[in-house]
Amino acid sequence: EEMVEMRTVDGQIIAKFPTLVVNQLRHMVTRLKYTNDLPSQISIVSTLRGEGNTYITWALASIIANDLQASVCAVELNWWQPSIRFSSVNSQIAAVLDSEITLDEAIVKTQDPHFDFIPAGFLEPKKRAIYARRDDLKVLIEQLKERYDFVILDVPAILSTSASIPLASLSDHCCMVIRQGVTQIDSVQIAIE
Repeated sequence: EEMVEMRTVDGQIIAKFPTLVVNQLRHMVTRLKYTNDLPSQISIVSTLRGEGNTYITWALASIIANDLQASVCAVELNWWQPSIRFSSVNSQIAAVLDSEITLDEAIVKTQDPHFDFIPAGFLEPKKRAIYARRDDLKVLIEQLKERYDFVILDVPAILSTSASIPLASLSDHCCMVIRQGVTQIDSVQIAIE
């Protein structure tokens, strides 16, 4: 049973992705790559909080980096619900926007030489919607698109904040994660609209 693991440079496991998830994502990536439809910039969104878009962001980035040997940067833009596993990491996209650190300092390397990421970091609630619409965030994402073959953005749930729309629009394509059997169809339709 094959499991893909995401590890820090020093070998600490950040996340494990089980065979079922790996196989489904590999099938999707292979199909899209074969038809030349695999986008190089993708925003991963969900309808509601807790549907797994952060998990899918990291899994998809790991699989693309591992299987295609392509350079990938996953960027967490969910200041509303940042990943707890990266709370101790000093590198943060918010710190770059505040000119506290450079983009190079914000990039976190993994054991896979093709896979880097940038955690969201803490951002005061009153700043979140403002930062989501800042021109320098667009410039920063464009810089990442020039450096990496793939840039995958982890965006907050569409129905949780109005800032999700400008954040999702920072990439060329959008992938919606929906928790089957849990999320109401009406909610999904509203999010898609």
